[in-house]
Amino acid sequence: MNFVGQTELISQVSRWTWSTLPAATLFIGEVGSGRHTLANMLAGKLGVELVNIGDDITHEQIVEYSLCPINKLYLIDLEKLL
Repeated sequence: MNFVGQTELISQVSRWTWSTLPAATLFIGEVGSGRHTLANMLAGKLGVELVNIGDDITHEQIVEYSLCPINKLYLIDLEKLL
């Protein structure tokens, strides 16, 4: 997978495991910057499902996701929530 100009970021994310994964990570950038691609790469590396949460998320769903016993990565496009 190629990311132009993101060598340091890719190197850092590539070293993450479940034991070193931050509790929350924000990938910030313009449309087309590779945020979703990077999240997909990380989910694939960790062998988990990437759940893409739409703009209709409820408080109850956030609680449900936080209590889920199955390891998953959740992708929330914050621009859609504003």
